[in-house]
Amino acid sequence: MTPTTKETLELKDGTKFFVMPRSAEARRGWPRVKYAFLDKAAHSGYLDDERVLAATTSRLANTGRYLRMVSTPKGQRGFFYRMATDGMAGKIRAKVLHLPYQVAIGKLIEQDFIEAEKLRLGALFGQEYECQFLGSQNAAIEEDLLKRGMADYRMGEP
Repeated sequence: MTPTTKETLELKDGTKFFVMPRSAEARRGWPRVKYAFLDKAAHSGYLDDERVLAATTSRLANTGRYLRMVSTPKGQRGFFYRMATDGMAGKIRAKVLHLPYQVAIGKLIEQDFIEAEKLRLGALFGQEYECQFLGSQNAAIEEDLLKRGMADYRMGEP
């Protein structure tokens, strides 16, 4: 027996909830969307994901729009990174909430699980559990080395 999935839900008052594919092209077909919720926003799978955000926000243009994005970070790239850092810097009107694993210890997760995850994930632990926008995992030179080197460098000195 093949399981079925329902992609839309309509309430008695006429409110409709539906799931859209992550592709920008699929989002363009829905007019007058009042609220968009992007789950796993940093993990669209596209190298350049700005078109996904553009297609989503264009659907909200004439409805008094409301957009909420939820995600763990995925590097220092993409619309989720840009909007989170711009929101924290006050460049755009946005609320940015950080919920690292510490807020869930003893409630949703246990410390022994976290210790195992630290060992399993290594450098990626900060991204998955501490809301850190890590640099590229494939960089030829580690970001911290570059930052320290630039701090020590003085123009015109050898």
